[in-house]
Amino acid sequence: PFETDLAGAKCLILWGMNPGASTLGGMNGYTDLQKNGLKIVVVDPRYSETASKADLWLPLRPGTDAALALGMMKVIIEEDLYDHEFVDNWCYGFDELAERCKEYPVELAAEIAGVEAEDIRKAARLFASGNPSTIQWGLKVDQTVCGIPLAQGLLSMGAICGDIDVPGGMMIPRCAYDIPDSYGC
Repeated sequence: PFETDLAGAKCLILWGMNPGASTLGGMNGYTDLQKNGLKIVVVDPRYSETASKADLWLPLRPGTDAALALGMMKVIIEEDLYDHEFVDNWCYGFDELAERCKEYPVELAAEIAGVEAEDIRKAARLFASGNPSTIQWGLKVDQTVCGIPLAQGLLSMGAICGDIDVPGGMMIPRCAYDIPDSYGC
């Protein structure tokens, strides 16, 4: 759903995406960017070529992605790593989001997702302090039953960190083939 300016990003989360196997040229472009300081976090149950080259791999239990995203946002909010100005000017419902995240302390998110609590904290800190940061997701988000709440969580994480529609962040592109937003697929 979002285009990215990876050359301008400081942190990239590849969520349910394995460009090492699915993108022409594999991981070459990503590892070149790592040499220039890009931090890569891979969220994927499988240890892949992509995960092997990441700075951090979160091998979550399949279907627990939304709990992981809520746990990461809990860290970002609790440690005051979010972008106050962006939230105040552009985010609706932040207080409600913060309340919802309280239901997912890192230890609970770790238990649900099968990921180490300290790795969740590390991923959240990398994302929130790497501004601009971006998330690229794969079919896991787009084609599963829990895809909508997960997409909402990932976009919320980008929003509270001020990484929406900024160079190196999560850019808002035009609709494909100039199809109007109102086209109700």
